[in-house]
Amino acid sequence: MTVFSQTKPLLASELEAHLRRLRPGFEPVSAPVALKGGYLNYVWRLQGESESWIAKQALPFFAAFPEQALSPTRLWFEVRALEVLGPMGALVELRTETVRAPQLLAFEPEYSLLWMEDIGSGPDLYHWLMQIPCLERIAHRAQELALFLADLHAYSSSHRRLAEDFYNFEVQATRLRVQYDLAAWLPQNLYEDRVYTELRQAVYALGEQLLKPGKCLIMGDLWPASICMTEQGIRLLDWEFVHWGQPAQDLGHFMAHCWLISEAHAGTAIQVCIDHFWQVFSMHYWKRIETTCPQLWQENDYEAKRIHAGAEILIRTVGIFQKCGYFAGIPAQDPQVLKALALAQTLILDFQS
Repeated sequence: MTVFSQTKPLLASELEAHLRRLRPGFEPVSAPVALKGGYLNYVWRLQGESESWIAKQALPFFAAFPEQALSPTRLWFEVRALEVLGPMGALVELRTETVRAPQLLAFEPEYSLLWMEDIGSGPDLYHWLMQIPCLERIAHRAQELALFLADLHAYSSSHRRLAEDFYNFEVQATRLRVQYDLAAWLPQNLYEDRVYTELRQAVYALGEQLLKPGKCLIMGDLWPASICMTEQGIRLLDWEFVHWGQPAQDLGHFMAHCWLISEAHAGTAIQVCIDHFWQVFSMHYWKRIETTCPQLWQENDYEAKRIHAGAEILIRTVGIFQKCGYFAGIPAQDPQVLKALALAQTLILDFQS
Protein backbone atom coordinates (compact mmCIF):
# COMPACT_ATOMS: atom_id res chain seq x y z
CA MET A 1 0.00 0.00 0.00
CA THR A 2 1.42 3.38 -1.03
CA VAL A 3 2.37 5.66 1.86
CA PHE A 4 1.06 9.16 1.26
CA SER A 5 2.74 12.00 3.14
CA GLN A 6 1.24 15.19 1.69
CA THR A 7 -0.41 17.33 4.36
CA LYS A 8 -2.08 20.05 2.28
CA PRO A 9 -4.98 19.77 -0.18
CA LEU A 10 -4.16 20.03 -3.88
CA LEU A 11 -4.49 23.40 -5.55
CA ALA A 12 -7.08 24.03 -8.27
CA SER A 13 -4.41 24.07 -10.96
CA GLU A 14 -3.02 20.76 -9.72
CA LEU A 15 -6.45 19.13 -9.78
CA GLU A 16 -7.01 20.28 -13.34
CA ALA A 17 -3.62 18.95 -14.38
CA HIS A 18 -4.40 15.57 -12.84
CA LEU A 19 -7.71 15.33 -14.65
CA ARG A 20 -6.20 16.31 -17.99
CA ARG A 21 -3.75 13.43 -17.63
CA LEU A 22 -6.56 11.02 -16.77
CA ARG A 23 -8.94 12.38 -19.39
CA PRO A 24 -7.02 13.83 -22.34
CA GLY A 25 -9.01 16.60 -23.95
CA PHE A 26 -10.90 17.53 -20.78
CA GLU A 27 -11.21 21.29 -20.50
CA PRO A 28 -12.82 22.82 -17.43
CA VAL A 29 -15.49 25.47 -17.93
CA SER A 30 -14.86 26.91 -14.46
CA ALA A 31 -12.50 26.57 -11.53
CA PRO A 32 -12.87 23.47 -9.34
CA VAL A 33 -15.64 23.96 -6.80
CA ALA A 34 -14.98 22.83 -3.23
CA LEU A 35 -17.96 20.84 -1.93
CA LYS A 36 -19.20 21.08 1.64
CA GLY A 37 -21.03 18.70 3.91
CA GLY A 38 -18.46 16.13 5.02
CA TYR A 39 -15.82 16.39 7.72
CA LEU A 40 -13.24 13.80 6.68
CA ASN A 41 -11.83 14.86 3.32
CA TYR A 42 -11.41 17.57 0.73
CA VAL A 43 -13.87 17.19 -2.15
CA TRP A 44 -14.21 19.14 -5.41
CA ARG A 45 -16.37 19.18 -8.52
CA LEU A 46 -14.58 19.69 -11.84
CA GLN A 47 -17.03 20.68 -14.56
CA GLY A 48 -16.24 20.29 -18.25
CA GLU A 49 -18.32 21.11 -21.31
CA SER A 50 -19.91 17.65 -21.50
CA GLU A 51 -18.93 15.87 -18.31
CA SER A 52 -18.31 16.44 -14.62
CA TRP A 53 -15.96 14.61 -12.23
CA ILE A 54 -15.76 14.52 -8.45
CA ALA A 55 -12.32 14.50 -6.83
CA LYS A 56 -11.76 13.45 -3.22
CA GLN A 57 -8.46 13.74 -1.39
CA ALA A 58 -7.81 12.11 1.99
CA LEU A 59 -5.14 13.70 4.16
CA PRO A 60 -3.76 12.19 7.40
CA PHE A 61 -6.34 13.96 9.58
CA PHE A 62 -10.02 14.91 9.72
CA ALA A 63 -10.47 17.80 7.28
CA ALA A 64 -12.78 19.57 9.74
CA PHE A 65 -10.54 18.79 12.75
CA PRO A 66 -6.88 18.87 11.64
CA GLU A 67 -5.75 18.21 15.21
CA GLN A 68 -7.32 14.72 14.99
CA ALA A 69 -5.19 12.19 13.10
CA LEU A 70 -6.90 9.86 10.61
CA SER A 71 -5.03 7.51 8.32
CA PRO A 72 -5.26 8.41 4.61
CA THR A 73 -5.42 4.67 3.88
CA ARG A 74 -9.15 5.07 4.50
CA LEU A 75 -9.45 6.05 0.84
CA TRP A 76 -8.16 2.64 -0.22
CA PHE A 77 -11.15 1.10 1.50
CA GLU A 78 -13.56 3.42 -0.27
CA VAL A 79 -11.99 2.44 -3.59
CA ARG A 80 -12.45 -1.24 -2.74
CA ALA A 81 -16.06 -0.60 -1.76
CA LEU A 82 -16.83 1.23 -5.00
CA GLU A 83 -15.19 -1.61 -6.94
CA VAL A 84 -17.02 -4.43 -5.17
CA LEU A 85 -20.36 -2.57 -5.50
CA GLY A 86 -19.63 -1.53 -9.08
CA PRO A 87 -20.72 -3.02 -12.42
CA MET A 88 -18.04 -5.74 -12.30
CA GLY A 89 -17.87 -6.24 -8.53
CA ALA A 90 -18.55 -9.25 -6.33
CA LEU A 91 -21.67 -7.56 -4.95
CA VAL A 92 -23.01 -6.34 -8.29
CA GLU A 93 -26.35 -7.98 -7.43
CA LEU A 94 -26.95 -5.16 -4.97
CA ARG A 95 -26.43 -2.48 -7.61
CA THR A 96 -29.57 -0.79 -8.91
CA GLU A 97 -30.43 2.75 -9.91
CA THR A 98 -32.75 2.87 -6.91
CA VAL A 99 -29.93 2.78 -4.33
CA ARG A 100 -26.25 2.53 -5.12
CA ALA A 101 -22.80 3.97 -4.54
CA PRO A 102 -21.18 6.35 -7.06
CA GLN A 103 -19.14 4.78 -9.84
CA LEU A 104 -15.36 4.74 -9.46
CA LEU A 105 -13.61 6.51 -12.34
CA ALA A 106 -9.96 6.57 -11.28
CA PHE A 107 -7.67 6.34 -8.27
CA GLU A 108 -4.25 7.94 -7.85
CA PRO A 109 -2.89 6.28 -4.69
CA GLU A 110 0.35 8.25 -4.61
CA TYR A 111 -1.74 11.41 -4.11
CA SER A 112 -4.51 9.71 -2.10
CA LEU A 113 -6.85 11.10 -4.74
CA LEU A 114 -10.08 9.39 -5.76
CA TRP A 115 -12.08 10.30 -8.87
CA MET A 116 -15.72 9.27 -9.22
CA GLU A 117 -18.89 10.07 -11.08
CA ASP A 118 -20.71 13.27 -10.31
CA ILE A 119 -24.14 12.28 -9.01
CA GLY A 120 -25.40 15.86 -9.13
CA SER A 121 -26.40 18.37 -6.50
CA GLY A 122 -29.35 16.64 -4.87
CA PRO A 123 -29.87 17.31 -1.15
CA ASP A 124 -28.66 14.94 1.52
CA LEU A 125 -31.29 13.16 3.61
CA TYR A 126 -31.38 15.87 6.28
CA HIS A 127 -31.96 18.74 3.85
CA TRP A 128 -34.41 16.61 1.86
CA LEU A 129 -36.49 16.11 5.00
CA MET A 130 -36.29 19.86 5.66
CA GLN A 131 -38.39 20.26 2.49
CA ILE A 132 -41.24 18.40 4.23
CA PRO A 133 -41.95 15.77 1.54
CA CYS A 134 -45.22 13.87 1.74
CA LEU A 135 -45.30 10.86 4.07
CA GLU A 136 -45.90 8.45 1.18
CA ARG A 137 -42.72 9.59 -0.55
CA ILE A 138 -40.79 9.41 2.71
CA ALA A 139 -41.96 5.84 3.26
CA HIS A 140 -40.97 4.85 -0.28
CA ARG A 141 -37.43 6.19 0.08
CA ALA A 142 -37.04 4.76 3.59
CA GLN A 143 -38.01 1.31 2.31
CA GLU A 144 -35.50 1.54 -0.56
CA LEU A 145 -32.65 2.44 1.80
CA ALA A 146 -33.62 -0.24 4.34
CA LEU A 147 -33.71 -3.02 1.75
CA PHE A 148 -30.31 -2.03 0.35
CA LEU A 149 -28.67 -1.98 3.77
CA ALA A 150 -30.25 -5.26 4.86
CA ASP A 151 -29.15 -6.88 1.59
CA LEU A 152 -25.62 -5.46 1.98
CA HIS A 153 -25.36 -6.99 5.45
CA ALA A 154 -27.04 -10.30 4.65
CA TYR A 155 -25.63 -10.97 1.19
CA SER A 156 -22.06 -9.97 2.02
CA SER A 157 -22.04 -12.24 5.08
CA SER A 158 -21.87 -15.21 2.71
CA HIS A 159 -18.87 -13.71 0.87
CA ARG A 160 -16.23 -14.51 3.47
CA ARG A 161 -13.45 -13.87 0.96
CA LEU A 162 -14.19 -10.15 1.35
CA ALA A 163 -13.22 -10.21 5.03
CA GLU A 164 -9.48 -9.69 4.50
CA ASP A 165 -9.83 -6.87 1.96
CA PHE A 166 -12.22 -4.96 4.21
CA TYR A 167 -10.56 -5.31 7.59
CA ASN A 168 -10.35 -1.56 8.16
CA PHE A 169 -8.39 -1.72 11.41
CA GLU A 170 -6.89 1.78 11.36
CA VAL A 171 -10.31 3.45 11.06
CA GLN A 172 -11.73 1.28 13.84
CA ALA A 173 -8.71 2.12 16.01
CA THR A 174 -9.35 5.81 15.37
CA ARG A 175 -12.97 5.36 16.38
CA LEU A 176 -11.81 3.71 19.60
CA ARG A 177 -9.55 6.67 20.35
CA VAL A 178 -11.83 9.49 19.19
CA GLN A 179 -15.30 8.19 20.05
CA TYR A 180 -15.27 5.17 22.34
CA ASP A 181 -12.71 6.43 24.85
CA LEU A 182 -15.12 8.59 26.85
CA ALA A 183 -12.48 9.34 29.49
CA ALA A 184 -10.62 11.42 26.89
CA TRP A 185 -13.44 13.85 26.14
CA LEU A 186 -16.67 13.37 28.12
CA PRO A 187 -16.87 15.86 31.03
CA GLN A 188 -17.14 13.85 34.24
CA ASN A 189 -19.48 16.36 35.91
CA LEU A 190 -22.29 15.44 33.49
CA TYR A 191 -22.97 12.18 35.34
CA GLU A 192 -22.72 10.76 38.84
CA ASP A 193 -19.36 9.08 39.45
CA ARG A 194 -20.75 5.54 39.36
CA VAL A 195 -22.71 6.15 36.16
CA TYR A 196 -19.76 7.88 34.50
CA THR A 197 -17.51 4.91 35.28
CA GLU A 198 -20.04 2.41 33.95
CA LEU A 199 -20.59 4.43 30.77
CA ARG A 200 -16.86 4.71 30.16
CA GLN A 201 -16.28 0.99 30.68
CA ALA A 202 -19.21 -0.15 28.51
CA VAL A 203 -18.40 2.13 25.58
CA TYR A 204 -14.67 1.39 25.63
CA ALA A 205 -15.37 -2.34 25.75
CA LEU A 206 -17.52 -1.97 22.63
CA GLY A 207 -14.73 -0.09 20.86
CA GLU A 208 -12.28 -2.88 21.68
CA GLN A 209 -14.76 -5.48 20.48
CA LEU A 210 -15.22 -3.65 17.18
CA LEU A 211 -11.48 -3.79 16.49
CA LYS A 212 -11.93 -7.47 15.70
CA PRO A 213 -13.10 -8.69 12.30
CA GLY A 214 -16.87 -9.01 12.16
CA LYS A 215 -19.33 -10.98 10.10
CA CYS A 216 -20.45 -8.84 7.16
CA LEU A 217 -19.67 -5.75 5.14
CA ILE A 218 -20.93 -2.56 6.77
CA MET A 219 -21.10 0.91 5.25
CA GLY A 220 -19.52 2.28 8.42
CA ASP A 221 -20.72 5.87 8.30
CA LEU A 222 -24.46 5.75 7.70
CA TRP A 223 -25.81 9.18 8.57
CA PRO A 224 -27.88 11.77 6.68
CA ALA A 225 -24.89 13.55 5.10
CA SER A 226 -23.87 10.29 3.37
CA ILE A 227 -27.36 9.70 1.93
CA CYS A 228 -27.88 11.80 -1.20
CA MET A 229 -31.45 12.05 -2.51
CA THR A 230 -31.27 12.49 -6.30
CA GLU A 231 -34.07 12.40 -8.86
CA GLN A 232 -32.68 9.08 -10.11
CA GLY A 233 -32.55 7.47 -6.67
CA ILE A 234 -30.56 7.32 -3.44
CA ARG A 235 -26.79 7.54 -3.71
CA LEU A 236 -24.68 6.45 -0.74
CA LEU A 237 -21.50 8.49 -0.41
CA ASP A 238 -18.35 8.34 1.70
CA TRP A 239 -17.39 4.70 2.08
CA GLU A 240 -14.04 5.33 3.85
CA PHE A 241 -15.29 3.66 7.04
CA VAL A 242 -16.47 0.53 5.23
CA HIS A 243 -15.44 -2.50 7.28
CA TRP A 244 -15.86 -6.21 7.66
CA GLY A 245 -17.59 -5.57 10.92
CA GLN A 246 -20.79 -5.69 12.91
CA PRO A 247 -24.14 -4.57 11.43
CA ALA A 248 -24.86 -2.98 14.81
CA GLN A 249 -22.49 -0.15 13.93
CA ASP A 250 -24.55 0.84 10.87
CA LEU A 251 -27.91 0.53 12.62
CA GLY A 252 -26.81 2.25 15.82
CA HIS A 253 -25.22 5.10 13.90
CA PHE A 254 -28.29 5.80 11.79
CA MET A 255 -30.64 5.40 14.74
CA ALA A 256 -28.68 7.99 16.74
CA HIS A 257 -28.82 10.55 13.94
CA CYS A 258 -32.52 10.06 13.35
CA TRP A 259 -33.14 10.68 17.05
CA LEU A 260 -30.87 13.75 17.08
CA ILE A 261 -32.67 15.31 14.11
CA SER A 262 -36.04 14.51 15.66
CA GLU A 263 -35.11 16.17 18.96
CA ALA A 264 -33.48 19.16 17.28
CA HIS A 265 -36.81 19.81 15.52
CA ALA A 266 -39.20 18.71 18.26
CA GLY A 267 -42.78 19.82 17.74
CA THR A 268 -42.33 20.58 14.04
CA ALA A 269 -43.29 18.93 10.76
CA ILE A 270 -39.63 17.98 10.33
CA GLN A 271 -39.85 15.80 13.42
CA VAL A 272 -42.86 14.03 11.93
CA CYS A 273 -40.89 13.42 8.72
CA ILE A 274 -37.75 12.00 10.34
CA ASP A 275 -39.72 9.86 12.79
CA HIS A 276 -41.71 8.40 9.91
CA PHE A 277 -38.55 7.77 7.90
CA TRP A 278 -36.92 5.90 10.80
CA GLN A 279 -40.03 3.86 11.61
CA VAL A 280 -40.48 2.70 8.01
CA PHE A 281 -36.76 2.13 7.54
CA SER A 282 -36.53 0.05 10.71
CA MET A 283 -39.60 -2.03 9.89
CA HIS A 284 -38.36 -2.95 6.41
CA TYR A 285 -34.77 -3.59 7.51
CA TRP A 286 -35.84 -6.13 10.13
CA LYS A 287 -38.39 -7.79 7.83
CA ARG A 288 -35.71 -8.29 5.18
CA ILE A 289 -33.17 -9.62 7.68
CA GLU A 290 -35.71 -12.05 9.14
CA THR A 291 -36.42 -13.35 5.64
CA THR A 292 -32.88 -13.56 4.27
CA CYS A 293 -30.43 -13.97 7.16
CA PRO A 294 -32.03 -14.13 10.64
CA GLN A 295 -28.86 -15.63 12.16
CA LEU A 296 -26.92 -12.43 11.38
CA TRP A 297 -28.18 -10.71 14.53
CA GLN A 298 -27.62 -12.20 17.97
CA GLU A 299 -28.40 -10.78 21.43
CA ASN A 300 -24.98 -9.13 21.75
CA ASP A 301 -25.56 -7.32 18.43
CA TYR A 302 -28.65 -5.56 19.78
CA GLU A 303 -26.62 -4.50 22.80
CA ALA A 304 -23.81 -3.20 20.57
CA LYS A 305 -26.32 -1.24 18.47
CA ARG A 306 -27.65 0.56 21.52
CA ILE A 307 -24.22 1.27 23.00
CA HIS A 308 -22.92 2.69 19.73
CA ALA A 309 -26.05 4.83 19.35
CA GLY A 310 -25.52 6.19 22.86
CA ALA A 311 -21.87 6.98 22.16
CA GLU A 312 -22.82 8.73 18.92
CA ILE A 313 -25.43 10.84 20.71
CA LEU A 314 -22.83 11.86 23.28
CA ILE A 315 -20.17 12.87 20.80
CA ARG A 316 -22.71 14.87 18.77
CA THR A 317 -24.10 16.75 21.79
CA VAL A 318 -21.16 17.28 24.16
CA GLY A 319 -18.16 15.89 22.24
CA ILE A 320 -15.91 16.85 19.34
CA PHE A 321 -18.66 16.76 16.70
CA GLN A 322 -21.07 18.96 18.64
CA LYS A 323 -19.93 22.15 16.92
CA CYS A 324 -20.86 20.85 13.47
CA GLY A 325 -24.01 18.96 14.35
CA TYR A 326 -27.70 19.47 15.01
CA PHE A 327 -27.00 20.77 18.54
CA ALA A 328 -24.25 23.23 17.58
CA GLY A 329 -23.72 25.91 20.18
CA ILE A 330 -26.22 24.49 22.69
CA PRO A 331 -24.70 24.29 26.21
CA ALA A 332 -24.61 21.08 28.22
CA GLN A 333 -27.15 22.50 30.72
CA ASP A 334 -29.83 23.00 28.04
CA PRO A 335 -32.91 20.76 28.50
CA GLN A 336 -32.42 19.28 25.01
CA VAL A 337 -28.86 18.24 25.83
CA LEU A 338 -29.86 16.92 29.25
CA LYS A 339 -32.47 14.77 27.51
CA ALA A 340 -29.79 13.48 25.13
CA LEU A 341 -27.49 12.67 28.05
CA ALA A 342 -30.26 10.74 29.78
CA LEU A 343 -31.08 8.79 26.61
CA ALA A 344 -27.41 7.97 26.04
CA GLN A 345 -27.20 6.59 29.58
CA THR A 346 -30.27 4.43 29.01
CA LEU A 347 -29.02 3.11 25.67
CA ILE A 348 -25.55 2.29 26.95
CA LEU A 349 -26.38 0.84 30.34
CA ASP A 350 -29.79 -0.76 29.74
CA PHE A 351 -28.21 -4.13 28.96
CA GLN A 352 -25.83 -3.79 31.89
CA SER A 353 -28.60 -3.74 34.50
